[in-house]
Amino acid sequence: MSKAKQSVGSEIAKILRADLLPNLLAILESFPALRSMLPQVLQLAVVIDANVVYGELRWRLKKRPRPNLRSSLEEALASHVLIAYAPHHLDDEIHEHMEEIAADTKQPVETVTREWKAFRSFIHFHTGRKGAGGRVSDPDDAAYLDTLQEVAVRGIYTRDTHFQDSAAPLVFVAMDMRNPMDGALRRYARATAVRVGLSMGSSVSAVVSVEALIALGRLLKAFSAAFKRLSSGAQLLILAGVTAVILHPKSRAKLKELWEAFQETVRPLLWDAVVEAMYEFAEATETAEVARREIEVLLPAARRRPLIAHARAVCLASSRPLSEETILRRVRTNGYVSRNGGSAVYLRRLLRADGKFVESAMGWSHKSRTTT
Repeated sequence: MSKAKQSVGSEIAKILRADLLPNLLAILESFPALRSMLPQVLQLAVVIDANVVYGELRWRLKKRPRPNLRSSLEEALASHVLIAYAPHHLDDEIHEHMEEIAADTKQPVETVTREWKAFRSFIHFHTGRKGAGGRVSDPDDAAYLDTLQEVAVRGIYTRDTHFQDSAAPLVFVAMDMRNPMDGALRRYARATAVRVGLSMGSSVSAVVSVEALIALGRLLKAFSAAFKRLSSGAQLLILAGVTAVILHPKSRAKLKELWEAFQETVRPLLWDAVVEAMYEFAEATETAEVARREIEVLLPAARRRPLIAHARAVCLASSRPLSEETILRRVRTNGYVSRNGGSAVYLRRLLRADGKFVESAMGWSHKSRTTT
């Protein structure tokens, strides 16, 4: 691969970063015509356990080589490929052990607080009804099982073997920061951002090209109609002016010179960029598919969950109120399957009966969304 092509490829990766994936998906959601043209993106919802959070904080405070370096876990969360939920008990537990974490990492408590606040922003908190998740040997695990019971997720993201005493679906995480799941999620997020971004660009270009041709046709039609309305003298003057420009040797030579310069400079650069984008798209597609297969192998079997649990998950994860149509679309992405396909009427009845959902002119939100 030439240096020019490598440069184009690196620029594509820099522009289409993994943390831009949520913005790309938001654009897709706003344009239904584009959604059908692009692949469905994996978004793995989990209840994140305290031991995973402790590992992340200790890495940030003690082992991170550069202050702005992101772990694979953080990158997966920032890209929304991994969506994490937790009971408020997690927040209480971290605050309770702030001094212990500070002593262990040899950092001031203020620094620990800052890092927790930064990482906490990726977690969506909801405390389930006490006892909803059943009984466990470790009382600290009960809150996580209660949340698991009320929020539609794939499983508990944990290193804790205590959960094996329960029937909870588990996503086990390796003890170091380079565990297979986090690594696969990061590779999937990066490749998918490139894949979706380039797909979206080509789709938009195709739509814009069609619209441009239609607009050009309308413009020519309007110009023709306007030209016909002119007097004969005005028409002759315009035609004479255009003819003079075309026939005049110097004008014709200048137009030819400009066209040749365009072909020699701009066209090769555009062609190189197009070819490299095609290579990047093919490579990103393969990387994303391989990473997705690696992720699926590590996951527990998907469970059938009620619509209200899926609605709770998507509303908690949203930064703004959602319409019923948007909730129904997102719950299907989250894995909800209904024999009758679900309906806005049925969803509205469930949301109103739950007591934790708030309806406004902008849509539905969940009270736990603002609880701290």
